Amino acid sequence: MNGSPSRADSALLAAKKTVRAAVAERRTGMTPQLRSAHDAAIRRHLIEFVGTLRLPATICAYLPTFGEAGGTSLPSTLAAAGARVLLPVAGEPGPLDWAEFHSVSELRPGRFGIGEPSGPRLGPEAIADADIVVVPAVAVSATGLRLGRGGGYYDQTLPAARPDARLVCVLDSADVLESVPTEPHDRSVDAVITEEGVRRFPAGR
Repeated sequence: MNGSPSRADSALLAAKKTVRAAVAERRTGMTPQLRSAHDAAIRRHLIEFVGTLRLPATICAYLPTFGEAGGTSLPSTLAAAGARVLLPVAGEPGPLDWAEFHSVSELRPGRFGIGEPSGPRLGPEAIADADIVVVPAVAVSATGLRLGRGGGYYDQTLPAARPDARLVCVLDSADVLESVPTEPHDRSVDAVITEEGVRRFPAGR
């Protein structure tokens, strides 16, 4: 064995790269006005979804950047709705650390230049406090399978989430595809929130 990827592995990586490139191109082509309108609708539907649980909820979220759905106001919107919001703190490859979000003004650039809370680190195990985990995604399939960004952080982080935690993605409806390339370890999500509303998947709650 020389450790080189198999033909199947290479094909899977190529398929993921193709989907990610197509989504990135579509996002880049959106006008600022359309992006803003989608983001506002997505945040509204996300708050409605959160409202199906008893608040105050604890939510592990993230700060959308580079044209990702939801916009940079997503953590602030969740906090304003009464949720305790935890944002990821990225270090070396491995499970994500977490810190509590209070305001945009407290965010500092992290490992990848994305804003992270400047307060105390709570450890990777803090995800077990979450009632909802908003998971970054490039796309999601019609059955709830998620294609991530490719860093592998969430693959190593999600196993520590509670079994009853709701895993959700926020995406443009155009990025809910019939199928996405996945691997056996990829976790499905319970729902996707788009500008059109909340779509729950058959295995979701």
